[in-house]
Amino acid sequence: DTYFKVTDLIVSNNIPQLLIEFNSILAHGFDGQHFIAGLAGHFRDLMVCKNSQTVSLMEVGEETQKKYIEQTTKCDFPFLVEALRIATQCDIRQAVPHAFWWSWL
Repeated sequence: DTYFKVTDLIVSNNIPQLLIEFNSILAHGFDGQHFIAGLAGHFRDLMVCKNSQTVSLMEVGEETQKKYIEQTTKCDFPFLVEALRIATQCDIRQAVPHAFWWSWL
């Protein structure tokens, strides 16, 4: 659910709440780089759900699949491509996690 929430915050451009959420994630001991890698995976999964023919490729439960389908309606394809590009660059460079968030501004 965290990646769904973070994606909603990014899509709605709610940067203050996004930073608070990310800080909370780090405060709970989650590694920033692993979080970014997981977020990139979430963006890839949303891309898979953009096409009704590929939704069945998702190896998730029915309820989670519904969440992906609902969220993908809020994200256009160019947004997902750019979000995936940014997240992947951060992961590859092993950047300081905060650099990722500033790239959204």
